[in-house]
Amino acid sequence: TVGGILTLNAIVGGIIAALYGRSRRILSLLAVFCCCFGAMALGLGTLALAPSYQIAIVGLLIMGVGVGWLTPNIMSLGIDAADENHRGRAVGNLHSALAIAPAIGVTALEPLVVQIGIGGVLLLTAVLAALMFAGTVVKQLNRKSKPLAATK
Repeated sequence: TVGGILTLNAIVGGIIAALYGRSRRILSLLAVFCCCFGAMALGLGTLALAPSYQIAIVGLLIMGVGVGWLTPNIMSLGIDAADENHRGRAVGNLHSALAIAPAIGVTALEPLVVQIGIGGVLLLTAVLAALMFAGTVVKQLNRKSKPLAATK
């Protein structure tokens, strides 16, 4: 059951990632980060506080939407930030970091799971995602020109 639910989460993330190009036609990198962190905060918070498996699945799927856009958006940011001669290295380093991050995260959070439980860690992670959402919203609002518009 858990494997099936996680597979569904991965499918949702994959579909959302496939729609990333369309989203970037209308949204800036920063606006997409806002969407990512907002969905992750909402999904993780729902997952942490879910009174039933059905609600937990909904939270996991919402989180999948945020994660689905996060990876291609990070890659786009890396490509935009690197000059032409260093883009390959930048993308390789980003891909490497994204591949190893889950293992590092699980290992780093294990002591907290023992102390505050999985629900507490999920809620803490939701709060961090909410803070990142708030930070990107503030940065978005402080931009001078069309804060939501995609740059061409």
